[in-house]
Amino acid sequence: MVKKSLKLITTGQDEDRINQLSSTSVPYRLREIKQFETQNYAELEKAIHKIFDPFRINRSREFFIDDSLELADAIVAIHKQIIIRFTPPSLLTASYL
Repeated sequence: MVKKSLKLITTGQDEDRINQLSSTSVPYRLREIKQFETQNYAELEKAIHKIFDPFRINRSREFFIDDSLELADAIVAIHKQIIIRFTPPSLLTASYL
């Protein structure tokens, strides 16, 4: 079975970033398959990259085999609980309340 690859990008740049990446050395068109809302994207992205590290296709690139995607929901849920627990309620966005 051929493995598909996964690339993490930030919300707000999705279509532009997909077009940009698709015009580089990626041999196929990228598409969005999952989107998460978070209050602290930078921290979540670091955590996901660390956890997904064993799934990297190439050590020098940030593409991962799609098997890693099944972990994403759990990682985001844990991250959300950390944000809720340690962020003052007045600083939480509506999606966290």
